[in-house]
Amino acid sequence: MVELLKNKFFVFYLLPVFVYMGLIFVMSSIPNQYLVPEKSLGFSVPQGIKHTAEYFVLSMLLFRALAQRKTNIMTTFLLVVVLSTIYGITDEIHQAFVPTRCFSFYDMAFNFFGSVAIFPVCLIISRWKPKGEKPR
Repeated sequence: MVELLKNKFFVFYLLPVFVYMGLIFVMSSIPNQYLVPEKSLGFSVPQGIKHTAEYFVLSMLLFRALAQRKTNIMTTFLLVVVLSTIYGITDEIHQAFVPTRCFSFYDMAFNFFGSVAIFPVCLIISRWKPKGEKPR
């Protein structure tokens, strides 16, 4: 474990992905009745927006880690979409076993949409390079 923490790539790029995935798993493990009621916040955020935002962030963290490899930007983007979508599917399966939670194809669709929504950001990032470097 100590060797992993000495690895800068793991600490700065992969560890945030794993921590965020763990956070998604923990939040999915909480039965609905124990979650903070939205009415106490004074407004309600639609479930689709929550899932889209959640998987947008996961995809950005994955893209940040995988973009360190010197591969084509489209290959990286597609890999990110596949990995985050698979994680979204497994998260929905996991929720089927949590009391008061359920498996939802709609949630999976919003997870996928959040993963795909990073495409414009990927293009912007791939075009930005320090002076003297060619874009990928």
